[in-house]
Amino acid sequence: MDLSDLKSNLYAGKKEESVKIVISALDNGMDVIELYKLFSKILNEWDCDYESDPLCIWKEHVMSSIVRTCIECAYPYIIKSKMPDMGLTCATFCPQEEEHELGIRMSTDIFTLNGIKTIFVGKEVPFETFIEGIKAEKFDMISISITNYYNLVYLCRFIEGLKRYSPQTKIIASGRACIKNPEYTKKCGVDFLFSDFDELVKFLKDLRGSK
Repeated sequence: MDLSDLKSNLYAGKKEESVKIVISALDNGMDVIELYKLFSKILNEWDCDYESDPLCIWKEHVMSSIVRTCIECAYPYIIKSKMPDMGLTCATFCPQEEEHELGIRMSTDIFTLNGIKTIFVGKEVPFETFIEGIKAEKFDMISISITNYYNLVYLCRFIEGLKRYSPQTKIIASGRACIKNPEYTKKCGVDFLFSDFDELVKFLKDLRGSK
């Protein structure tokens, strides 16, 4: 099996086979960001008739779980190939009620690869927890991802809370809900909005060049 078999194995819920394919690709020099772009493509192409197939959600969750395992398997390769430290810090997360964390989880590793000390806080982070976290630790950047449109209401609230305690922190946003509502994200105070990993990589490259 090779990388061309990854999609079919993920869709079939074959964890061991998928992990072996990913590790083999990384051992043979595949760039982690290119791997993550492939994961995004595979996830976005997932198609299931949720009305006629009662197992659609089950299959989707299994696939997501396998991708999550593969992402964690990539971490040793990230440590080996990351750029020199930029002297910047970042926290990445999804706000309360937002469960779609795979995109921001992969973005976390891209920040790390580019020499930014980054922590992945996780999904469904409550507002109060977020506030206590930024009071305890100051970050140069915060990256928030929102996929579900119903959760977009939290964007302004989280940014307002952040600005009270850490006004210099830059806000980066991603996720379908943010991407489809750029004017709203700008109104909330987002400094940079990215729709794919290439845009994030360019932003971080420019950031390094400005230091």
